Amino acid sequence: FCLFMAMEDFDDGQASATLLVYFSSVCGLSGENGTEFARPATYTTNLSGLIYCTRLILLEGTLPRVAHDYIQHPARPRRGQLELLSQVRRDKMCDGTLSPL
Repeated sequence: FCLFMAMEDFDDGQASATLLVYFSSVCGLSGENGTEFARPATYTTNLSGLIYCTRLILLEGTLPRVAHDYIQHPARPRRGQLELLSQVRRDKMCDGTLSPL
């Protein structure tokens, strides 16, 4: 599920329609009923942790260290790892802006 959430395609080119953006937005709410925004000092550390973990999930999903036989996902190849990673990077991590993912 985490890999799907990290690699979800945008609907109509809108990043705000993805689960990851929605989840990170909800994490930025505070107050008893979620009626306030979290303070930057609190939210920034949560957001940076989410970005770091998402990058690790993308890396393991693209180039798994060991084979996951139960889901038919082979281990990373000995050669051509950079090409595989570059393809996923272009398709899923570069949207033409300075966004971290």
